Amino acid sequence: MVARRLFGIALLIMHAPMRAASPAEPCAGPHPSYDEAAANHRYAEALGIMLNALNVTASERAAISIQPGLSAANDDRHADAEAAPMRIQVDPALFEDGYDWACQEVVHELTHYRHFASDRRALHDFFATPAGRSSTQWRGCDDYDATVHAPSALEQTAFLCLEDDALTPHSAAFEIEAVLAQAAASGEPLHPEDYDYLAEHAQAFRRSSATFKNESNEAYYLPSLKTEDAAIARSGEAYLRKTRRPE
Repeated sequence: MVARRLFGIALLIMHAPMRAASPAEPCAGPHPSYDEAAANHRYAEALGIMLNALNVTASERAAISIQPGLSAANDDRHADAEAAPMRIQVDPALFEDGYDWACQEVVHELTHYRHFASDRRALHDFFATPAGRSSTQWRGCDDYDATVHAPSALEQTAFLCLEDDALTPHSAAFEIEAVLAQAAASGEPLHPEDYDYLAEHAQAFRRSSATFKNESNEAYYLPSLKTEDAAIARSGEAYLRKTRRPE
């Protein structure tokens, strides 16, 4: 019964009317139609309104679902993007946070989801080449099996190792990018806890220079991805230099 209900919610989200363009600051309020839907527990409708404002594509909507109980299993986080399977889940409690805050939470996870997809495309292209399939630069990837040569299997192994939180510079860049996306979407200073979260991961990236510079992990942490992560980290540092922590 629960599965059928969630399936119906997913359909409502996917087929909510989409507008052609989103505003420059889609998380800025007020948003009375969202507030009314959320206040009356029409969560699929509220989420659809938010996704319209964020100009989310149909394929991205198909990966987003409302999952009761998510927060209890995820340290009270109301939204969560996963790499395997690639999806975004939101807890109904998200809609109690107010439009601005809830929207920023969704933007954060949507940014992760889009980066997962970008990483996957980069790895797919890499393992389509002879150089990719023959690479021995797998240090730090415990799941690597040297007897496996199928491109799809290598791609999957590389993807899981790339998205492992233990790969500190990549996971730090992921978080930096997502927090900066929140700031851009709201047009307002970050909440103090988000500012601290940004500073924490900027510091983590700086401290992980050995892993970042290590060429023996470039069968999965591709040089092109390292270049992207370095650019994201610089953007995070620039934001921190230009702004003060909100009180």
